[in-house]
Amino acid sequence: MRAIAAKIRIHPNASFVRVALAFAWAVWVCLQCYAQSAQAATVRIPGAESVRIASWKVEGITYVRATELIGALGGTVDYGPFPAAATARISGHTMVLFDSSPFVRLDTTVFNLSVPVLLKDGDVTLPLATTAELLGRIFKTPVGWSPQDEVLQFQQSNLKLGTIAGELLRNGLILQIPTGGPVAYEVYPSMDDWLNISIPGATLGSVSFNRRPFSRYIWEFKSYELEGSAQLSFRLQPGRVRWEHRLVPDPYRIELTLFDTTFQLDSADAPGVLGSETAGLELDPIDVIVVDAGHGGEDLGAVGRRGIREKDVVLGVALELARLLNGDPMFKAILTRDDDTFVPLKKRAEIANEANADLFISLHANSAPRKSARGFETFFLSAAKSDEARATEQLENASLRFEESHAEAGTDDMDFILTDLLQNQFLVESAELAQTIQREFAQTFSVPDRGVNQAGFVVLYHAYMPSVLVETGFVSNADEELWLANRTNQKKLAEALYRSVVSFRRGSEEKL
Repeated sequence: MRAIAAKIRIHPNASFVRVALAFAWAVWVCLQCYAQSAQAATVRIPGAESVRIASWKVEGITYVRATELIGALGGTVDYGPFPAAATARISGHTMVLFDSSPFVRLDTTVFNLSVPVLLKDGDVTLPLATTAELLGRIFKTPVGWSPQDEVLQFQQSNLKLGTIAGELLRNGLILQIPTGGPVAYEVYPSMDDWLNISIPGATLGSVSFNRRPFSRYIWEFKSYELEGSAQLSFRLQPGRVRWEHRLVPDPYRIELTLFDTTFQLDSADAPGVLGSETAGLELDPIDVIVVDAGHGGEDLGAVGRRGIREKDVVLGVALELARLLNGDPMFKAILTRDDDTFVPLKKRAEIANEANADLFISLHANSAPRKSARGFETFFLSAAKSDEARATEQLENASLRFEESHAEAGTDDMDFILTDLLQNQFLVESAELAQTIQREFAQTFSVPDRGVNQAGFVVLYHAYMPSVLVETGFVSNADEELWLANRTNQKKLAEALYRSVVSFRRGSEEKL
């Protein structure tokens, strides 16, 4: 674009028409260059028809959109959560991608792609040459990239479908369809409540399925071997079943999950004990919320110039939030303190763990040497990545000085690393909860949105559930100090937090 534009010289006295024509010509030339640079890479999947996906080169490296590549392999891509650019789920694995970084986290291991993941028109893109090795690890089969032919080649395998096994649960059914290897497939409904699975390149082999134990959900089963593909068809009971599917390795199989939409959890049922490790079939609703009012007692927290104390502000918000939650039959709120008493940081997390809480929300008010600092932000537990986050971390962890034994709190680096490993399973949910709260605050209040951040807060260390720390504002800012002290504003903060919990619960249920 820069080279072409340099060749266009417009005389200062040129007419408007001539300028417009010259500009239009330049745009046309650039568009032609872009069109010529557009390419298509071929992905050859074992036992499936080849897939063509759009590609382009950046400094000689071929890139494709992550959504197209992962989608062609039977996976999904979701954007975020912060600080990730996107999270891909493919063949039972989770791949976390970061914008402008060559480092990719596959499950719990970090890999270096040598060249960075990039954003193009808002979409995350992957370099095919180095992503091939990563895909080989995922599918446990050699994957090669041919830059001359623009072909991503999986090792071919002879795919034969095996006997379909089923596991009947209280609220649904899981079917396991052996494929003999990684495979592309399509699931689609048709008339008369038929659900069909088309598997290109596969043969029926020894496929069989006894539907009688599962007649509650499946009325009929048929299988077809077509030219170049196999098809399995299940006739579902009308109006009763919702379905999801995924490709699972070790051994490779299509896992088809059928949810009973009429199921209701009986009071005698134990939450989360449904006879399966499949998270999607565990009906353990998000209902127990621990609300933690920071500081208390002799621990005043941050104090503003007019004497407004953090411990008083957050207690007012916490009491109102607990009232709103307990007034909703969907929730039960538990307060770590309901008066002006000091509760040790570790004890707050223990309260949440003993209650088997689903969410832990710790409320605070911020302070900064710069008196103009203002706005709200929400943190989740991870190593701080900025000086401001570290400053906030030190401010809130300062409550340790009021505890009898500092050593018990375990604030050294090794303790944080070990606890962070335990928290990894809640990292995504915690980040999503933080983003939900920030969105709700941004829509409700006309103050700066400081975003979602991460830091090593001791109060979150041992809380084994999605946990966040909310900084409602700055008492060190004269205007926000008065705003936070106002009871009406404290109620508004509580209402926004209540709506955030409702929204997070709704989003979690939609994923089931």
